[in-house]
Amino acid sequence: MRQIYHVARADFLQRVRSSRLIALLAFVIYLGYLVNTGEIDLVFQQSVAGGALNNYRGVNNAAWIGAKAGLTGSFFVVFVGFYLVKNSLYRDRSTEVSELLASMPISNPRYLLGKWLSNGAYLGLIVSVLGLSAVVVHVVHGVGPTNPIKLLLPVVLLAIPTAFFIGGVALLVETVEPLNNTAGNILYFFGTLALMNVFYTGTVANGVVSGITGYFDPFGYTPIYVAMYDSVLSIAPNYTGGVPAFGPIYVEQTIFTWSGGGWPLWVYPQRAGMIVAGVSLTVFGTLTFNRFDPSKTGSGRTTSLLRRLLPERSSTESVTEPPAPTEVTLTPVKTRTGSGLFRILLGEFRMTLSKLPWWWYLGAVGIIASSLIRPQNRGPILLIALIWPIFVLSSMGVRAQRHRMEPLIFSSNSAYTQLFAEWIVGVTIIAVLVGSSIGLTALLTSTPVLLGYVAAILFVPSLALSVGIWSGRSELFEVLYLVIWFVGPANGLKPVVFTATEATALSTVSVIVYICLGLCLFVASFVHRSRQMV
Repeated sequence: MRQIYHVARADFLQRVRSSRLIALLAFVIYLGYLVNTGEIDLVFQQSVAGGALNNYRGVNNAAWIGAKAGLTGSFFVVFVGFYLVKNSLYRDRSTEVSELLASMPISNPRYLLGKWLSNGAYLGLIVSVLGLSAVVVHVVHGVGPTNPIKLLLPVVLLAIPTAFFIGGVALLVETVEPLNNTAGNILYFFGTLALMNVFYTGTVANGVVSGITGYFDPFGYTPIYVAMYDSVLSIAPNYTGGVPAFGPIYVEQTIFTWSGGGWPLWVYPQRAGMIVAGVSLTVFGTLTFNRFDPSKTGSGRTTSLLRRLLPERSSTESVTEPPAPTEVTLTPVKTRTGSGLFRILLGEFRMTLSKLPWWWYLGAVGIIASSLIRPQNRGPILLIALIWPIFVLSSMGVRAQRHRMEPLIFSSNSAYTQLFAEWIVGVTIIAVLVGSSIGLTALLTSTPVLLGYVAAILFVPSLALSVGIWSGRSELFEVLYLVIWFVGPANGLKPVVFTATEATALSTVSVIVYICLGLCLFVASFVHRSRQMV
């Protein structure tokens, strides 16, 4: 336990000392404000004759706000927290601490359990701040007395166990080399969405959980449904709906009162089971953990810090004096331009395209071929074309830092040229895949579609470059772009739709906004590069 504690403590302190945590906590405090003001709502819905919906929500007392805060924390942990903590092992590798740890007498299970404890504590800190912000804001915007127990109980009951469960999931994914990349991040995102349908489709009825999958609910939807069911029946005796809708919902609603009771007894072992599941996943990860063996991580390093400091010698090896140094003459460097933009651009293309797996090229060819074979069905093809370049874009702004090439780039005369060339690579790949999916005829005959195409090829690479260079991590862009793609182009939420395949799909104002946003993000990338050069 002492070893586990010290691994967890060191990792946790390294996380909380980051300046990025301040921005993250500011964001979750804002979420606590949205929970209290009703911008994030919880609504029970029932279909009635004519296809209409009856909507029921609770009064904004302490218990109701606490339930919304608990669900908000669970959703944040599942969809964002995974990407926040899925760098625990990578951080040790990138700082070469892993090479010291590999030689220490600490077992793999203890090391990984320490990392899991740090993951859970870090996410637990974030959702705890969310709960505390909900308490403070409830004093101003809430209804009735501010009861901290009723406000914080759902957060502790729902969000904290999910934090430790997701901490185990993230650690397991990091130990599995084929999943510890962009493909694994995308698979997790869509896998989570698919599992939500499994958890909540036909699993609840008449205030009870009817399907066994409902008991594995990581968000806490099903226990909230059971706890509030009787209160809903008090104003809607014929209510037969399922789990409540959750999120920004702006509809006319009927108000009922929920005092915070009615929690089913099974919720306590079920939430404790989430923590046990996190521990189990961590222990299972010891089977795939390679103990920082460079030959298995694909890092390509042939020499390690320990080998440089303590080179291995056999017992029979004789120690000989090094040869006498000879006079060495170096060719003087007269220019550091790197032969201009063309050579740097060519190098960026070669580095980017050579790292892509074969199946990415197969998918790209499939996108282009499908748009030519079935031009009448370009909508689904465009959605795939918008998501496929993420494997390229996720490394923009991050690759130089990841491979420790920043000192070489900053000492040259081409630091800004390299950044521009990196952006051009992203623009080119987006332009080819998205342009082929939209079609040349549509681009030439429809001004809104052409402007939407320009918006896509400016906004997406600029977002990737700006987020990558400012955050230093690829995961932030991946999760941000996946959410934008899912709620925007995939589901048609108009403020987030940044491209169009039909003349009526996107307004000219929206297109201009995204073009300007793309240019601003592009400039922001160079602003940060100038700060790095100081």
